[in-house]
Amino acid sequence: MNNNFISQLKQKSLSNESYTKRFLNWLPFRSKSLKPTSKQLEASSNFDSSQSDQLQEVKIVQDNIQDIIKSIQMLESKTEEVVQKLSQYACTVSEKREAESSAIQVQVYERDMYTADFVYAFKERLNKRFIPDVIKKVSNIDINKPLIILCQKISRLLPDIDYALEQFGELDSFARLAVVIIHNKEEHALPTTSSQAILSDNVKFRMVWIIDTAYTNDLKFYDCKMNNEAIATMTKFLNSDIHI
Repeated sequence: MNNNFISQLKQKSLSNESYTKRFLNWLPFRSKSLKPTSKQLEASSNFDSSQSDQLQEVKIVQDNIQDIIKSIQMLESKTEEVVQKLSQYACTVSEKREAESSAIQVQVYERDMYTADFVYAFKERLNKRFIPDVIKKVSNIDINKPLIILCQKISRLLPDIDYALEQFGELDSFARLAVVIIHNKEEHALPTTSSQAILSDNVKFRMVWIIDTAYTNDLKFYDCKMNNEAIATMTKFLNSDIHI
């Protein structure tokens, strides 16, 4: 009986040994040093290479995304700049239209028709507050509308004004009338007494606005005390519904 028991134990021992060998054969690393096989190393290398390629592709995608973001930001910046310019242009156009709509149409007459440049410069300095309707014939003048008569100051004041108004009759018949005296001189040579003061005792001009201006071909309607006062007086004339 004991022999049989021992024999069975041996049998089981052999059987267990065969199981152990089979288990060791199944292990991926069954050598004593547990080193991976060449196939396993190759597979691992291929995995690392594949992973490196994937990381490189991810980096390329990230770089492309950053480039796209920068392009979008640049586009947004340019778009904002365009919108600002369009807004500024719209405001300028709106202000221009508003100024033109509020501008007063004024008849302008000058006997010898030599002062087209002066009219343009004068209008610009007045911020286009009036629209000049240049009249070439006295017969075309509407007495019910504002009228500016230009007078070139060449010699003495009264003879020059008489020449400018020679074709006119009674000045009181005009709804609004201004005589603009053009002094073709630089500032240091301008008169110190206004033409309005000189003519104040003349009954003929009691209902007429007399406005002194300084103008030269080189300086145009330049900045000086006389012209600043002319701008202020002309503004009052344009905004007034009555005689002086």
